[in-house]
Amino acid sequence: MAPESRGKVRTQANLEDYGVFPRDGFVLPHRMTAIAELTDGPTVTVEIEVKKGRARARTVTVTTSRPGGIGWTVLANLPIRDIVATAVLDRLMRAHPVKGGLHLEPIRKSDADEAREIVQGAVGYNPRTEGFRRVS
Repeated sequence: MAPESRGKVRTQANLEDYGVFPRDGFVLPHRMTAIAELTDGPTVTVEIEVKKGRARARTVTVTTSRPGGIGWTVLANLPIRDIVATAVLDRLMRAHPVKGGLHLEPIRKSDADEAREIVQGAVGYNPRTEGFRRVS
């Protein structure tokens, strides 16, 4: 059974920002932006910084088109850490040294267990990324 949809997350990062190596053979960008359109209405934009393999939300912006705005309950229940974890998983790349630099390629299905460990280390807990659809 598929997990209940929590919304979609689009992650943006520049290739020149890649340079954090959480584990041999894997690389993350120093900074990225996650834009999550949650199924219950709000859009959450998170500016993320990665230092020494740890991902941190630096800026969080919440917007909605709902006439009543955003209430405290909605704010308290925003899955910010899961959005950050989804962004890290989305931008995690395999890195192979080549003459003059690195060759980056997307992680493979066979990397799933190792990728989960890297994401857990980056966010500091066992994230719940299921239900978020990653979009380009």
